Formats: sequence, C-alpha cells, structure tokens
Amino acid sequence: MIRKLMKKPEIGVITSLIIVFALFGVMSKGAFLSIGVLKTVFAVSVELGIVAIGVTHVLVAAEIDLSVGSIYGFSALMFAKMYKMLSPGLAAIVVLVLGMGIGFANGYIRVKTRVPSLIVTLGSMMTLRGIIYFVTGGFTQSVKASFFTKILGSDILDPLWLILVAFIFTVVLTRTPFGNRLLATGGNIETARTLGVKVDKIRVVAFMISSTLASLAGLISISRLRVASATHGELMELEAIAAAVMGGNTIDRWIWFRSGFNNGRDFNSKFTKRVAFIWSPFLLVCSVSGHYPCCCISNKFNGSQKAHVIKLMRG
Repeated sequence: MIRKLMKKPEIGVITSLIIVFALFGVMSKGAFLSIGVLKTVFAVSVELGIVAIGVTHVLVAAEIDLSVGSIYGFSALMFAKMYKMLSPGLAAIVVLVLGMGIGFANGYIRVKTRVPSLIVTLGSMMTLRGIIYFVTGGFTQSVKASFFTKILGSDILDPLWLILVAFIFTVVLTRTPFGNRLLATGGNIETARTLGVKVDKIRVVAFMISSTLASLAGLISISRLRVASATHGELMELEAIAAAVMGGNTIDRWIWFRSGFNNGRDFNSKFTKRVAFIWSPFLLVCSVSGHYPCCCISNKFNGSQKAHVIKLMRG
C-alpha cells in the first residue's frame, strides 16, 4: 500500500511542499506560517495555478507557450482601461475574447509557418509587453471596487476558481475525445495524424485554452489587487512552466529541434540536462509559494500518451 502510494508523482510534490513550508516556518520563527502570509501565498497560487493548467495543455501537445505572462499582464491592464468605458462584466468578456484571439494567433502561426512555438510565443511575449508599456506609459493602472471585482477577487472565492478550472479541464483531458486526441498528438504526432486526428487544429485549440486561462488569471489578479503595473505578470511564464513540469509534464519533446541534426538525440539529451539545471530554482519557488495543486493536476494529464494513441487505433 505504502509502496504504491510512494510511486505517485503527487506524493513527491506534496512532500517537498511540507518540507519547505516547515523549513521557512522554523527560519522565520513561525511568521511564515501566520494567517496573513499564508493567505497571500495561496491567493497568488490560485492565479499561477490557473495559468499552469493552461500551459499544461500546450506542454501535453509537445509545444510551449512563453506568452502567458504577458497575456496575464495585458489582460489585467486592458480590463483596467475598458473598465472606465464598459460595464465590468462586458469588459471581462472582451478581455477573455482578446486573450483567446492571441492564443489563436500563436497556434495558427505555429502550425502554418512551422516556426517552433518557442520562437512564436517569445515574439508574442515581447510584442504584448511592448504594447503594455506603450498604452500605459509605464504608469500603474487601477480599478474601482465593484460587485464584479469583489466576487472575482474575493479571498474566500479565489480557491473556488482554481478548483472549478481544475475540475473542468481534468474532465476535458481525461473524459472527452478532445483530451484523448490532445494526448495522442503529444505522444506521437505522426501516428495521430495517420489515424485521422486533425493535429494542427488540436494544437491551435491548446494554445487558445492556454491564453484564455492566462487572461482569466489576469482578471482575477486585477480584481483582487485593484491595481496593475506595466510589469504585471513578468516572468510568470517561467513559474507556470516550472509548476507544470514539476507536476510531471516533460519538456524534452519540444527541446529536440528537428532541423536535420544527425546526432539529434545526443543534442536533445545534453540540452535537456542544461534546461533542467536552469529550471531547478523555479521548482523551489513553486513549492514555497504553495503551487502544488496545479502540479498535482498536471500529473493526471501527462500519464500514458502512448495508451491514448492505442485507444485511437482501436476506434
């Protein structure tokens, strides 16, 4: 029983979380474990958890999305701008549609030009950040408290948004044909294409899910804080990817650039080790910040992608 339990990837994440929290609690003489600090930690983890769930879809499809941090900040600031002209609900809908459109653009450019998603989303990240600075002039934007922002950014309801998003997309990825095809696409794209899966469409939808959830997290953030700076969401993409990778998703599939290297596998192995070394500090940050929910969720998605290819073959 204990051996089976220890084999679950979630146990490692939760154990590391407990150890880090205990360590910081002792080092701070209990201050880190105070209600106020924990309240702040878990409030931030809700937003990052939602972004990480979106990123998980892209990683499962053997792609990567570096634009989620900029989309997160862009959505918060656009909401602050539109809040002055539209009702809060309508402004939120417009922001979510904009986020979805950015994801569509990322996915469409990726599948049509065959440019690696690393480059496509890096371009989106820099473009959006430039737009943010241009629109805001580098100044902080704020919104007035309203019933909408109080509900969306409520300290009590915040965890419910993460639980709801996690539940919905767990069902999507484990209980729907789309989830089956997404996992098959990431497991072996050529086999999935041969079996009739529209892999390009699947990947575009994965990018749209990622960007939409990043927009949602941005809305929750601006509703909770009431303010957003031009640097809002910077480096969040690294934390979200680290959280998803810590939860069991692999990054070696998108690192292997298929550009005619005769020793591609050796290149992949060496490069993966270097990237793993770079990611290690961010894994600690995720543990300290209480981001284990999204890590545990992503374990459910990484699973046996070969099994999903076999499932498609069987009809």
